[in-house]
Amino acid sequence: MKIMNRQIELIIERATEGEQLFIDTLEQIRKNKDIEEWLYVANAYYRKGNYDQADDWYRFIVKAGKSNPQCAQIGKYYEIGQGVQQDYSEALKWYCLAAESGDMEIQFKLGKFYKEGEVVAQDYSTAIKWFSLAAEQGSGTAALYLGDIYGEKENYSEAAKWYLFAAERGEHLAQFNLGAFYGEGLGVEQDFVEAVKWYRLAAESGYWPAHFNLAIAYQRGDGVKRDYTEALHWFRFPAKMANAEAQCYIGAYYYWGVEGIPQDYAEAVKWFRQAAKLGNAVGRYWLGRCYSQGKGVKVDRTEAAKWYRLAAEQGLAEAIKALKELDKE
Repeated sequence: MKIMNRQIELIIERATEGEQLFIDTLEQIRKNKDIEEWLYVANAYYRKGNYDQADDWYRFIVKAGKSNPQCAQIGKYYEIGQGVQQDYSEALKWYCLAAESGDMEIQFKLGKFYKEGEVVAQDYSTAIKWFSLAAEQGSGTAALYLGDIYGEKENYSEAAKWYLFAAERGEHLAQFNLGAFYGEGLGVEQDFVEAVKWYRLAAESGYWPAHFNLAIAYQRGDGVKRDYTEALHWFRFPAKMANAEAQCYIGAYYYWGVEGIPQDYAEAVKWFRQAAKLGNAVGRYWLGRCYSQGKGVKVDRTEAAKWYRLAAEQGLAEAIKALKELDKE
């Protein structure tokens, strides 16, 4: 006869108090070969904070071959030291059992352990093994990590294969990296149209580096028709995210006045100033130039010298030259 969950709670409570009848009842539950009851007992002990008994029941379940996923739970106990002394080698043992039984999340977890080398010694070969098993079950994140590993190894064709797998499953970092591979011709034939396609998908996820690369594509006309207005549109989000390079590009568009964007020195100064305050040498140089020439601001040689000097200290040749010329005036 199946024992109800509430009955099991009572049995555990009375058995813990040492009442032999209830201890015998727990032993009978072991003999019932009912995985649901076994799991309830293990989880009930865990909820009560009786981790030794919980561990005993989880191990019993695993040994009986009834629930290898419980290995993951035991592994977690040892990883974080919950109810047992923290022991990474013991955690790995149980995680491996779970992973070998097909637990995709644990396969990925093990891959990450071996890739990052924090819990165990770094071992890319073992990381590849576990990431590959997780990817075979459809894990886009595992495929992304595989792409990263092969990219580090400069096996770009293999990296591109895994980035594609991950990108098709919505991993925005893989989409961005695949775009970069097509843009550079790494592991695939160079194709700016494909690069733009993947950058655009990554950008839709709000990944600002993809916005930046799309802006560059529109500025150069790589894979799309050259369009400075579109480039400006795509530069704005990285600029908002405090990317000084994007801020400098926007400033330059307004400083020079390019096709579709009217010249506006005050707007240029605004963007150069933002980049300069972030420590960008180019932004500092151009802000100094605006002060030197009185474009968008009143002529101010002191401010010009200040910004030229800061840029020059960063080794920017144009700033060094401009500072010398300013001193001669």
